[in-house]
Amino acid sequence: KKLLLLFIFACFPTLALASQVALVIGNSKYTSVAELSNPGNDSAAMAAALRDQGFTVLHRDDLGQIEMRRTLRDFRAMADSAEIALIFYAGHGIEISGQNYLVPIDARLEDERDASVELINMDVLLRQISGARTLKMVVLDACRNNPFVVKMQRDDAGRNVGLGLADIETSDTDTLIAYAAAAGEVTPDGITGGNSPFTEAFL
Repeated sequence: KKLLLLFIFACFPTLALASQVALVIGNSKYTSVAELSNPGNDSAAMAAALRDQGFTVLHRDDLGQIEMRRTLRDFRAMADSAEIALIFYAGHGIEISGQNYLVPIDARLEDERDASVELINMDVLLRQISGARTLKMVVLDACRNNPFVVKMQRDDAGRNVGLGLADIETSDTDTLIAYAAAAGEVTPDGITGGNSPFTEAFL
């Protein structure tokens, strides 16, 4: 991923001096399933690295659905006045009927029909950074082993639920999306107290 960013800045050298903003979220302390070990570490390390690269960073951890939507709305104002806007998310993500969602810590997800009211659709993230003038980036470390999937499939309440995230498509040529595993695949959370393999590689 470092090579990717170096390539971007080599092709667009003015980006290195542009206004850059980032939203960094790490969701670890889930209330209805076991906590994840490392998203808090991942978000802290990513926030520090982005600040070192000149980004103005909004860093939030362990957000419920209301707080998550409010934080995204607050970040939209930052993105609207920036050249470059980046969102980094570490935590649970889930694919339902071909749609990708981020999972707030207070989600219960007893049925796939809960998705639209309990989760954050990827399209919401893309809309919040749409005002950035030059480049939009979304980095998702959200393909971890997901207990919500197992529970819903066991209860026959999630036949359309996938293990990993689905392919993310956008028609915007100035938008880059990176995520931790191939479509439909999962990646481990990493050694407790450290970073996930994806975040460690990105850093």
